[in-house]
Amino acid sequence: MRFSVSKLEVAAREILLGSRLFPPLRSGYQFLFDRARFTHRLNMRSFYAPFVRKGDLVFDVGAHIGRHAEIFTDLGAKVVAIEPNPRCCEQLARLAKVRDIRVESCAAGDAPGKLKLRICQDSVISTVVDAWYEGARRSPIHQDAHWLESLEIDVVTLDQLANRYGIPAFVKIDAEGYDDHVLRGMSFRPQALCFEYNRLLPEVAARCLEMPALSAGYKFNFSRGLDLKNVSKDWMSAQDIGKHLSDFAADEEYGDVFARSIALSDRTAITAVAQGGELQGRDRNGQHIHAKEQIFAKPAGTHSRWQIDVRQRHQPRFNAQCFRSPQPFERPLLQHAQQLALRRR
Repeated sequence: MRFSVSKLEVAAREILLGSRLFPPLRSGYQFLFDRARFTHRLNMRSFYAPFVRKGDLVFDVGAHIGRHAEIFTDLGAKVVAIEPNPRCCEQLARLAKVRDIRVESCAAGDAPGKLKLRICQDSVISTVVDAWYEGARRSPIHQDAHWLESLEIDVVTLDQLANRYGIPAFVKIDAEGYDDHVLRGMSFRPQALCFEYNRLLPEVAARCLEMPALSAGYKFNFSRGLDLKNVSKDWMSAQDIGKHLSDFAADEEYGDVFARSIALSDRTAITAVAQGGELQGRDRNGQHIHAKEQIFAKPAGTHSRWQIDVRQRHQPRFNAQCFRSPQPFERPLLQHAQQLALRRR
């Protein structure tokens, strides 16, 4: 199932993207003349809402021209859009003028370095994977696609990006046959993530399910094509979903595998308790603090935005919130609290 975009909407996007006029004009046009696309955008918001909350940090790997990034920001998230195609990055940069999006003009992979990006006129299938390129040329769906130049691009790991921006609550990966390499570069454990299953290279999704970061503490489901609904009412183990990916895809060329932290199943916060911990520094009002009793740390929406509750005997409760990168005095506490939280999963 694919949507065709009218020439008028394409022209309007080219002229108005990056303007605050574009979203309402597009919504009005689609509501009147392209109800299927209008409804699909609403369904995307509803579908991703359980994974993305206001204030969350999201990594959009393979952001393309920002359709998912727009939805994530509609839900109130801060988005890091990772996209190696320069033409797509131009549109992402315009989108970032009016939305909370940071654009990283590179690919994500298992190690920093360089790769060759094969750019297709149908930019959604541009790839760094030779086997994907050959499979697309043979595919009845893509065999008439016009491939353009190849370009050397930079590669970073998700761990590097997490060090720069914080640990995301949700990671969306759509890397055209490179999803498994993306996951190899991720040692942290987001609350939820998704990666692509595609019939061109079905073994990529199978390798993703074997990644150490997903080895425990997650349940899985599958969304077929553009359906935006889970194929199973029950979330399942990596082993179970791996047996049924081809069946779940049915007649569709592709789908998305969703991994959800077991602790996220009822959207309750993970709470880690460090007995006898110590926190020193200054609060948001500049007042010096020193607490050495019970320290409660929990993710306030994301793992990169921790809420620290320090409770001292016979003293008022102290509340401090750490947004984006924690202060130096907070880092040891956050690392310890996260380790405890992961054990509790």
